[in-house]
Amino acid sequence: EVSVKEVYETVEGPIDVTSCAMQVPTCGWASCALGDLLCRIGRELSDGFEKTTIADFSRSVGKSIGV
Repeated sequence: EVSVKEVYETVEGPIDVTSCAMQVPTCGWASCALGDLLCRIGRELSDGFEKTTIADFSRSVGKSIGV
């Protein structure tokens, strides 16, 4: 089965959970106002994409739009 992560990374490239989501120069994370929150969210997103298959995603979307 194909994961959402495989499709995403084929189109967009690898999910980068180490760069700043706020699009500012890297601060080294030690002084980041958001702490490690963005890294944790990025890892959770990547893990979720990896665990979700395209079939799972299709079923979920179908239910949400009443198909």
